[in-house]
Amino acid sequence: MNFPILISKYTILVFLITVLLVSGCINDTGNLSPSSAKDNQNKTSDHPTQLTSNDIEEKEPIMSGSNIVFYTNEQFSNDVSFYLLNKDSKKLTFLANGNAIWSVVPFDFDSGKLVWAKSENYNVAGFDSLYVLDVEKINSPQGTMFSTDVKVKLNITSSTKVAPQIYGNYVVWHDGRDAGIYHVYLYDLVTNTEKRISDSPSKQVMPSIWNDYIAWEDSRERTASDPQIGGNIYYKKFDQGQEQQATSSFSSLNPKVAGSYIFYGDYRDNCDGHQTDCIEKYDIFIYDINNKRETKIFKNSGSSANDVYLRASDKYAGWKISDSSGNVKIYLYNMAAGKTFQLKEDGIVDFDIDGNAIVFSKKVDGKTELFYSKISYYEQ
Repeated sequence: MNFPILISKYTILVFLITVLLVSGCINDTGNLSPSSAKDNQNKTSDHPTQLTSNDIEEKEPIMSGSNIVFYTNEQFSNDVSFYLLNKDSKKLTFLANGNAIWSVVPFDFDSGKLVWAKSENYNVAGFDSLYVLDVEKINSPQGTMFSTDVKVKLNITSSTKVAPQIYGNYVVWHDGRDAGIYHVYLYDLVTNTEKRISDSPSKQVMPSIWNDYIAWEDSRERTASDPQIGGNIYYKKFDQGQEQQATSSFSSLNPKVAGSYIFYGDYRDNCDGHQTDCIEKYDIFIYDINNKRETKIFKNSGSSANDVYLRASDKYAGWKISDSSGNVKIYLYNMAAGKTFQLKEDGIVDFDIDGNAIVFSKKVDGKTELFYSKISYYEQ
């Protein structure tokens, strides 16, 4: 004979609460326990967050703290517009106008300051002026206009200026004023003075600055039998000290200083140095300034072509490679762990790193949008 078993809703509720108390998921006040809430938050907070959803084509984002600067191309012209995006408030602010020459837009952003090179007369031979804008001083309530004192044209000799970089109150770039031979210059935004970094008469290009270190490509002592693309990496403390040589292959490219490390590409192991396509097959190296030691951290398989595109923070470095179909892959290097890993994200166009975070642009429904994430999400 079968007897029905009757269980009230109250009995079920008491049973569930008991299970949760025993497991520690809730405390005796009936709230979600702090440890459980923290664990749940950690699982979701690092997930990539979409920052934009508009018709603007955000290009080459650069992140510093909560702020991201990027540019867009104006239709049917060489003009570009720089914008500031706050990743927390999602507020978008127009900053300034610039221009592109041969699709190149030289600019950088750090500690609330934007620097960019501009061609005043659209001279295809090069950019002849440098501007700095302090985004912290933008004082319009609407955030679309700025006072004239926040955008400053640097008082320097009119000449071709390439690859400006900014760190704090210092701007570096390479400059063609010396009989058309490029040399690296530094400008102090506090004292409004400039100086040449190296006395060597040889060509120096692609400077990078971090704290009090500057690194650059240098062609001194190059001979006809040496590789003719790239150079050797030199570095120094810009306020004192002697120049130091990091590489001697004459095939090193695009150094990026980060903390006590210099990252760069080098194609020394991929060809004889005289083929122009070798520049597209460089490996990635790290140079430890304190120990004066070089280590290869990425070997190009040869199936992809590397862009000269390196980004670095005090914790991570990153670079991208593009295959023959234009598909982009991002690789990151964890400095503390000494580990290289791939960022598994499809459709990425450009990216930047700040601390332990990454911002990247990717295609969404045919449009370019910006995303933000903690890098730890991709290290799982």
